[in-house]
Amino acid sequence: MAILWGQLEPATPPLMTADELFYDKRYQQGYELFEGRLVRMSPAGYLHGEIVQEFGRIIGNFVKPRKIGAVVAAETGFVVSKPGQTDTVLAPDVAFIRADRLPPRNSPERKKYLHLAPDLVVEVASPSEYHPEMDAKAQFWINAGMQLVWVAWPETQTVDVWQPRQTMHTLSAADMLDGYAVLPGFTQLAGDLF
Repeated sequence: MAILWGQLEPATPPLMTADELFYDKRYQQGYELFEGRLVRMSPAGYLHGEIVQEFGRIIGNFVKPRKIGAVVAAETGFVVSKPGQTDTVLAPDVAFIRADRLPPRNSPERKKYLHLAPDLVVEVASPSEYHPEMDAKAQFWINAGMQLVWVAWPETQTVDVWQPRQTMHTLSAADMLDGYAVLPGFTQLAGDLF
């Protein structure tokens, strides 16, 4: 099994479940689960955190008054494996989930990882991440059922836009980021997010 992002954790049980990851205090933050194997994610730097916050703020400011869903920040895990597959839990930098796909507010499901792929995911590349690994992660999100993935590149102030059955395209700082059918009416100058 190969993974192109993060680093597989060598000293863990051969396979873990999403519940084991959720309840094991040793792995509460900084880990994802890829096909049952722990993947260690290094803490992000300041600029990364600032950009993630800006994406979350801008998307949240669009979503909240319209009551069309929820926006969650980094470290929020989602079980994106299909039923019967070994668990994969990913934690995007920012995610949007449509209101009609969210479990009821008081549901026990909301206390753990949601078993769904969000509608929109934002991944902000760290200085140590390169296109092959971020492309692989974006493609993994799309294969898991995502409708829209934005991969932000702080160094070049560009955003790669991924959608199912479409060719990835890159926006410059002068281009408008569009929410398409996922966030109808959302537009934002890409450069303002960096």
